[in-house]
Amino acid sequence: MPSSPLSNETKKNLAHIQTVAIAEYALLLRAPLLKDEAGAKEKAETVKYGLASITDFPQNGYLDHIERSIHVHDQIPTAEKYSLQENDVLISIVGSIGRVAIVGQEADLSLPSSNILVVRLYNNSPQNAIFCAMFYKSLLGQSILRDLTHGTTIPLISKKRFAATPFPAFTDENLQAGLSLFELETLTEQRCRQLHHDIHVARLQFLQNEQSSLNQPRSLQTDHF
Repeated sequence: MPSSPLSNETKKNLAHIQTVAIAEYALLLRAPLLKDEAGAKEKAETVKYGLASITDFPQNGYLDHIERSIHVHDQIPTAEKYSLQENDVLISIVGSIGRVAIVGQEADLSLPSSNILVVRLYNNSPQNAIFCAMFYKSLLGQSILRDLTHGTTIPLISKKRFAATPFPAFTDENLQAGLSLFELETLTEQRCRQLHHDIHVARLQFLQNEQSSLNQPRSLQTDHF
């Protein structure tokens, strides 16, 4: 039996958690490289697909907007096999390792880039998908992905090795913990957006009020002693 790729520290952190191999909970898919077919737009029965990449992954929440698209004709059977479904969990496993996203409702007719692993839970309820994504975003989940990574020029994770790694059981307690982290991420992002907005407004107004005061007649300015 081959030795476990997980470090002793990761094993220690998993020791108190009830786990099973992730392959028992999910179908794991890695799409081949799919490209825009030359002349496909002019052919009958051509299908337009979004092509999800890690640059589309949001910091939190759901993946609903995919920037790039391709047109396929000869590749339609392959595209149908790997087409993304709502609540799929996506993990980058080549190059930039460990980016995670959940496929949202608006990502219809989309495909994953070839550097993305699709974790399609057999019970792909929103709660289960959220827990799965939060686990792989967590320090423990990221340590598993880090331990699985090999290759020097281009870091990558083998789908086969990933399939055998431990994954926490979908207990009520775990599901609630995942939902709480998901909500915290969303709330934090909203606060960050508001802070960025406040900073932008403050920069726009910087010295403007003071400049307006300097342009007023002396008699209208208030002296401070």
